[in-house]
Amino acid sequence: MVMPIERFRINANELKYFTAFFVFICLLSACPYTNWLFRPALAIVLAYGLIMLVRFFGQGKLLIKKPLFMPLFLFSAIYCLNILWHIRDGLFTFVTNGGQMTLACLYFFIFFFQFSMLDSKERAEILQFSFNIYIWGALFFSVVSLVMLLFQYSSAFSINGTVYRIGMNGRAITNGVVSYQLFGIGTSSSILGSICLTGTLISVVSLWLNGKNRQRFYSISIVIFMLTLCAANAFTSVLMAMVFAASYVGCHYLTSIISLHGACLVKRICKLIIMVLGTLISVYVLYYAVQGAEASVVNLFERTRVTVCTFIEKMEESISHPTLPEVPPDGEEPNEFAKPEITEKPPMTIERTLTSSIYSGRLTIWAEGFQKFLQHPIFGVTNENISVYVNDRDRQYVNLHNAYLMLLVGTGIVGVSLIFFFGLSLLIKALRFISSKSGNIVKHLSILVSACLAILAGDFVNGNFVFAPSESYIFLWMFLGEIYGITFAQSEPASLKEMRLES
Repeated sequence: MVMPIERFRINANELKYFTAFFVFICLLSACPYTNWLFRPALAIVLAYGLIMLVRFFGQGKLLIKKPLFMPLFLFSAIYCLNILWHIRDGLFTFVTNGGQMTLACLYFFIFFFQFSMLDSKERAEILQFSFNIYIWGALFFSVVSLVMLLFQYSSAFSINGTVYRIGMNGRAITNGVVSYQLFGIGTSSSILGSICLTGTLISVVSLWLNGKNRQRFYSISIVIFMLTLCAANAFTSVLMAMVFAASYVGCHYLTSIISLHGACLVKRICKLIIMVLGTLISVYVLYYAVQGAEASVVNLFERTRVTVCTFIEKMEESISHPTLPEVPPDGEEPNEFAKPEITEKPPMTIERTLTSSIYSGRLTIWAEGFQKFLQHPIFGVTNENISVYVNDRDRQYVNLHNAYLMLLVGTGIVGVSLIFFFGLSLLIKALRFISSKSGNIVKHLSILVSACLAILAGDFVNGNFVFAPSESYIFLWMFLGEIYGITFAQSEPASLKEMRLES
């Protein structure tokens, strides 16, 4: 007896709450106080995700006919065989690789394909529900971290043998000025920056999806996220912000280039290049201008605090001991009521050069990682077996700080080729679709494509968009699913239908 396909399908409500829970536990992992909850919660997600995957593949022939299904399916099948081949590396490695493969399949087949198969209104509802949870969580991170910045709070504590820093993290002292990065209540400045930039991206998408609703809330959220992002001072974040802005300009004006020929085409391309370069420079200048303004405000607040505290101290002493001499006579003990002098902290700044960001050991790690790839170039060593030693085996790294190199070392040429074929095919299809349309649909797709490119650009210096659990990667694959649903299935976004009806 053949079971009907409808019994296998994952409904929109199930996917909505599953996505929201996954996003929530990823936020838990970003805070050192709740990080210990992440692993057991992730195990629950993966266990339920396996059930969803079984139901997804129960749809059978319906999936094989879908465009771009085979590259991701072949990647998953080949990588599973590679995991079985490396079972000799130990049970722990095998189980970890299996968990990472389950996560990759959730990205591919649930957050991308299953999401794209839903109705446009259902997709918009799922996105907005997850966005609201994430934005409120990210705002909590940002506001608490900005308060720590204002008071220059810095501390460290140990949980299960792991030392976490919170608040401000001093990097260097130059000419009496301390250079800081803001960790806040995140596990690192990169994590805090990633949370804020992802919050910025989804706030921008939410502004578009909601039309005129809650514009003020999302606008204020973007400002708070950008202030925290600049204070975190992670180069990954500024790179993502620049790529998002430049990509949006490029996608939005693509339609004005396609139909031109000859000299007009050359002029318009030159104009577009100038606009993109201008956008990159503007974002870069704005980023460091905000950093300078934040440092000035914090230093001014510190000087004001010291002045006020000193004044209150002197007033209390004059009221309590009006005749008490400031300096005790020789041979007598100092006044027991005297309090230590309140000192001002040295001035702070938020500076980080390109050299210290990119070349701080990354090039050495990348070189060692490429040597690891050359040992198993075809199918790779699996993600869990990636490890390199730097400085004569002094330090071991399991994170190569480059998602594409991690993918190359872990899955080999075969895996990278399949992922790149999938990504480039979807990008080309989306750009062709954008170039053939006009109006709101162009803006909608331009925002989504730019958000995806921004997240993928950040993975050049950190992350792993296939095997790492992260809220930004959940949104990445759902954005890709939305693009796929519009371009391949010709499913117009629900928000655009409502806009057309209103007009």
